[in-house]
Amino acid sequence: MSEKTKELVRQGNQFLQEGHIQQAFDSAAEAISEDSNDANAWMLKGISAAQLGLADQASDSFRKTIELDPANPKAFYNFATHLYQVGKKQESQAMASEALRLDPGYRTARDLIGLIEAEEDHVEAPPIEALPSPDLGPPAEFQRPIFKSPVHSIGFIGAIGKSWPALGWLLSFGTLALTVGSVIFFYDPFTKILQDQNKYRNDSAAAQALLGPAIGPVFLTGLALLFLTLVWMILDLADQRGGWIWIVPLLICNVLCICVPMFGIGWVILPLYLLFGRKS
Repeated sequence: MSEKTKELVRQGNQFLQEGHIQQAFDSAAEAISEDSNDANAWMLKGISAAQLGLADQASDSFRKTIELDPANPKAFYNFATHLYQVGKKQESQAMASEALRLDPGYRTARDLIGLIEAEEDHVEAPPIEALPSPDLGPPAEFQRPIFKSPVHSIGFIGAIGKSWPALGWLLSFGTLALTVGSVIFFYDPFTKILQDQNKYRNDSAAAQALLGPAIGPVFLTGLALLFLTLVWMILDLADQRGGWIWIVPLLICNVLCICVPMFGIGWVILPLYLLFGRKS
């Protein structure tokens, strides 16, 4: 992509975010005249053409985008959304399924598939995603039309809304707080035990006395937090129908926590999943 083409695409994306659809379309056309093999320019044209009601041009532009960048799930999703808008639901589902195959965590593609499968009446189509621009940050979603029916596999998770991810963060910070408190409270006793292992290996009562009565409740609390964290992630993954690879590092960390025991290892995985795995 030449610098001029890149700038035209960036400007077009800016026009889209500001609602100046015709200017975005014109920027896309000019970018394509500069470089007819630029997938971003074709996607920009497809999005703006769809917004302008130019159905045939939008379809042709999305097909060209997919031809030039067949590994881009956003291209398939945007085409799927356009097809849904013009009433071609079977083709829309096929495009959305391909987007989900390329990116199993693509939630809006999964929602669109669920919407089509449910064949709900009087439901508007999901929003077309704007073209990504590294200079502008994450693209804004357009509110014409609005997707009003997010699909959840588990009803109560959808019912409690934002409280569900908030619970995940609470579990993460609770485990971190327990870890920090345990390190501060038990650092000296554990240090003494490690320095004189022979003595305390043969005298468990002395080791228990050194650690104090709090070690039992702290350990059980840590195990409970690890269990709740695992249950929360399993339910969330089941609700989102995908991304099960995230369960592997959590299970590994939980096993290490029980064996070592260092509860702090496990708390790292859940925040990473909340930030990068859910895509919600």
